[in-house]
Amino acid sequence: MLALPFGVRDGTWETGNFRPRTQYTQTRHGKTLIGGYLSRISPRRIEKMRRDYPTLDALIAISEPGPLSPVAFSLLQARGDRLIEQGHIGYVVIDSRFVPADRAQMVIDAFRLRLLERDDYLALYEPERSP
Repeated sequence: MLALPFGVRDGTWETGNFRPRTQYTQTRHGKTLIGGYLSRISPRRIEKMRRDYPTLDALIAISEPGPLSPVAFSLLQARGDRLIEQGHIGYVVIDSRFVPADRAQMVIDAFRLRLLERDDYLALYEPERSP
């Protein structure tokens, strides 16, 4: 499962915008998460993740406030299918309180997501699978 906003947090800093609710709800749904919280993560390890996995870097950029580089959307378009397949992502949850509608739409388009259910601020999607 992938939740947006997306980020990684440790006890002293954060990159992106990790929401603790994501990890808490994992106890209910039992799906593997991408992103998360650890007590200590070295900045070097995060730099390596951002460099080696440009799609995750783009999701971090989308989850942070401030201007968004056109490169982030290009990366999502070019590599979105690969992340869905390699990450075995069955569901994507987007929290509209923290992800602006235009950025959410970028992810929906790039990952070819289909809306399953929505409440006041959470929307549950599943990727359309290629035959």
